[in-house]
Amino acid sequence: MNTNDIFSLNRFALYFKKTFTEDRRKYLLQMAAVAAGCIFVILFIAFTDSGRYQHYNEYIAHYYQGTEFLDFYIMFFIGTIALFATNMFSNLNDKTKRIATLTSPASTLEKYMTRWILYVFIPIIMGVVICVCSELIRCGVMSAIYDDPNNIIHPIGTNIILGDNPPYSNPVPTVMAMGILAQSLFVLGSAIWPKISGIKTIAAVAILVFAYAMFGYGLSELFLSDGSYYPNILTLEQSVNLGFATIAAGILTNYVIAYYRFKEQEIIQRIL
Repeated sequence: MNTNDIFSLNRFALYFKKTFTEDRRKYLLQMAAVAAGCIFVILFIAFTDSGRYQHYNEYIAHYYQGTEFLDFYIMFFIGTIALFATNMFSNLNDKTKRIATLTSPASTLEKYMTRWILYVFIPIIMGVVICVCSELIRCGVMSAIYDDPNNIIHPIGTNIILGDNPPYSNPVPTVMAMGILAQSLFVLGSAIWPKISGIKTIAAVAILVFAYAMFGYGLSELFLSDGSYYPNILTLEQSVNLGFATIAAGILTNYVIAYYRFKEQEIIQRIL
């Protein structure tokens, strides 16, 4: 019986506590630095753009609703979860830490889930919390500075983020899902290349995207050279649902491959 895939809740809790305690200072400092950076940048953008919005009536409504800051929050969220994902297996790069990790009294599944929670799940939650807190701070600071009873500064509403009929009426949910897909790719990259995984993953993804684009372009030139195209056979809802299903399958596949890569590292270390 393969004990590496056995999951014991009690043993998992002890290993999770041990891992978090050892890296707690570094982990919390990274979170604090990310939060401080987000708040600083959002306030910087608010202050530098405030003059333009205050003097042109056609922009005032957008400024007070916060629509101009939504793009930044999306990029920040994706950047944050990708940054933490690149560190999921970073300690496997150092021989001493690799031996200590792979020989710890826990199954491979428990070790993997511990890292998944610390470097995937928690950063997603913290990314959302940091964005919400930054938006509330922005509204509070700008309301104190520009006290205008006719134009109250409100946080970005869910109607702006999701639209009237999510996810079909607004691309934000799709972009966020693609960001989580990118996060899973960085986890896989960290499992394959523990050293400088972020740069290597970006390079590998860029090469794959370019190859697929060229492949698609070649097929279109080969089969659609006469200018005729096949009619759409899917509705918008069906296309979006298919897209989300494809993204979900890609995310699951990346995490499964990353797990077996991590498991392979443990087997190799035990042989050595």
